[in-house]
Amino acid sequence: MECGSALQGIVTVPARHTHTATVIFIHGLGQSNLTWRMVILEALAPKLPHVQWILPQAPKRHVSLNHGHDRPSWFDVARLPPGQNEFDEQAISESIGAIEELILSQVHAGIDSRRIVLVGFSQGAALSLMDGYHLERDT
Repeated sequence: MECGSALQGIVTVPARHTHTATVIFIHGLGQSNLTWRMVILEALAPKLPHVQWILPQAPKRHVSLNHGHDRPSWFDVARLPPGQNEFDEQAISESIGAIEELILSQVHAGIDSRRIVLVGFSQGAALSLMDGYHLERDT
């Protein structure tokens, strides 16, 4: 399954007060955004009532590290740490594009780009860093 603009199962935790900031939280390899939804609802959202939380769900992909089994994954991982030129460039590019679309949707909804934060866990943290690095335009 390709990621691209076809992200499925996005979970949103709305702001409890006026929505003035957005956090896009990107889960790790093999995880579900629903697991993180509970953490956000119970621990974070009450302390940040002006923040809307967006939790995209990675598509299921063959993960070489897991003997080729299908797992929620933003991109394939062959081994840890990866060797030189062992990057799933197509899936990385698709995932970066999907997250960038989420960012732009928030900007178009009126959220100042300086108040949009990318957060990630494990593989999601790597994707957050790559997305921040690859953003080509001032959103």
